[in-house]
Amino acid sequence: MLRVLIIALCICFGYSYDNYQHGRRSDPYNYQNDGPRVSDNYIDGQHQRPDVVVFPGFGDHYLNDSYSDVKLGLNGTKLPAHKLVLLTESQYFAKLFGEDPTKQEFDLQDMVSSEDTFKVMLKYLYTKRTEFNAETPLQTVFDVYLMAKKFGVERLMRDSEVEITKMITIGNYLAIYKFADEHQLHDLKRFWMSFVFENSKLIIEQTNSTYMNESLDVSKHVLMALKATPSFVIAKIKQLRETHPNVSFDDFKNIMFIQRCTVDDINALFEMNLFDNKYLFDILYKKYKHLERNPKCPPCMLSPHYMPQTPLRLNQGNSYMISDGKVNAPINANNSN
Repeated sequence: MLRVLIIALCICFGYSYDNYQHGRRSDPYNYQNDGPRVSDNYIDGQHQRPDVVVFPGFGDHYLNDSYSDVKLGLNGTKLPAHKLVLLTESQYFAKLFGEDPTKQEFDLQDMVSSEDTFKVMLKYLYTKRTEFNAETPLQTVFDVYLMAKKFGVERLMRDSEVEITKMITIGNYLAIYKFADEHQLHDLKRFWMSFVFENSKLIIEQTNSTYMNESLDVSKHVLMALKATPSFVIAKIKQLRETHPNVSFDDFKNIMFIQRCTVDDINALFEMNLFDNKYLFDILYKKYKHLERNPKCPPCMLSPHYMPQTPLRLNQGNSYMISDGKVNAPINANNSN
């Protein structure tokens, strides 16, 4: 009998260890091997965490008085709940139960502005599933995220972020940027920038350029993310200066389009007096430093450059001049006036 028992234990141990080795959970309450979370690879909005329910069968106990040991006061009603579910999934309730483990009633009237949104969150605590679908308004997902944030339900916050990435369109991308920026959702902002880049053509073709009617921060980030020609971006910067006279160099110094500017584009920026001249000259130097070896570079000679009597870059007492459509021979820096 003892031998049979030992063999049975060895078989069970071997099966459990094999499950562990292959990443499968033999223990439904052990979450060390759930696999990647949504946040591990959610930037494409595709990866979903496996459907994991902390308490198997607890979905049936949502708003069910059976075994309920907690009441949540809301709009004159008391919603039945279960202490173990609340303190396990909500940092807010975990803190309250930590202060008073015997507490059985909570008045949430001042914390909850929408009973429906709160119930969405509460149901999620029991089922670990959202009920978002193609008909769900974007604002509803925003509200669910904010409710989850207020009660410290991190899983629901992550799942709401994922849902927002699936809902982004040309019609709502500005609202999503504002939401992501306000709540410091950096993953969502990165996804947003990818969306803008991939949909640059559609955004540029918008006749009303709605992003230019937003705050400087919103307009700037759209311009930073767009896949557009430098001349297009420069024209938009000029437009921004009309509505935001205090716009500064610091607002645009990290925009990579500057590195793709031609001399004509640099001239346009130079005339705007927005950038430090040395900064512009440094860009020109990097772009045309090959002229030190080949002053008669055909592409440069044919380009309609125009920067009258302005040194391109001082280099050991010499400077190249770009004027009247020509790249001049080296001249002495002292005679560059």
